Amino acid sequence: MRESYTKIKQSIILLFGEQLIFNKEFDKYFLKLKENMMNDFYDWLVKCEEGEALGSVPPRKQHKDLFVFFRKIGNSTRAILIKEQNSSFIQLILTNHNSYDDKRKELGYKKSSYYKS
Repeated sequence: MRESYTKIKQSIILLFGEQLIFNKEFDKYFLKLKENMMNDFYDWLVKCEEGEALGSVPPRKQHKDLFVFFRKIGNSTRAILIKEQNSSFIQLILTNHNSYDDKRKELGYKKSSYYKS
């Protein structure tokens, strides 16, 4: 499992470049994935890079220079891939549902968990 993890993480860096920042919990959540889930996750990243996955510009004005992709992996793991428009991918977040919701709120996709928006 550790070998698959290392190979796929290196492939992610080759795909997007050294400028890509992984969140501090990335390794923890990535290692929890089964090997087939790791491969599906990587395939999704390739589709994002090739422009075949759905993404969007965040609603918040201060983030209009970004393009964001979201993915649910399994029951509790979530992924967010952030790209600067017309430029490079800059951040890959792999986390739990609560942190995912917090990031979505920050970007303007979600108003509040209290109102189920």
